[in-house]
Amino acid sequence: MFQTGTHPELLYELRSIAAQVMQELATYQPQLTGSVLAGTAGPESDINLLLFADSDKDVEIDLLNRGIPFETGERKRQLRGETRKVPVLTVFVGDAVVNLEVLEPRNRFDRPRGNGNRAERADLPAVQQLLDSQPE
Repeated sequence: MFQTGTHPELLYELRSIAAQVMQELATYQPQLTGSVLAGTAGPESDINLLLFADSDKDVEIDLLNRGIPFETGERKRQLRGETRKVPVLTVFVGDAVVNLEVLEPRNRFDRPRGNGNRAERADLPAVQQLLDSQPE
């Protein structure tokens, strides 16, 4: 996937792409989660973002209007004590896979869980702070 020399370089590249996508989709109050945030991402890791919209169709229409191709899917998440299927839109930025999980705005402060553990999340300013504190 990436021809980056070291783990810190790869992590910086993935976080930079995440920040770029988050800025582009700021309307949906994106939050980074998963291995890219945790610092454990490897060459095959996806970038996982949570978006908050009344409907995944709103995000789909936005992506279509911007000319951004995407694939649709879904993922099971533990939200508000229930296991639910949530829509996931996948976009590609160069070689990077970016999964956009679309949640209802009321779930913004909930911590969705895929594996039973509470998910850590970071908004754009927090991701930019990570980038600023990490050598390129």
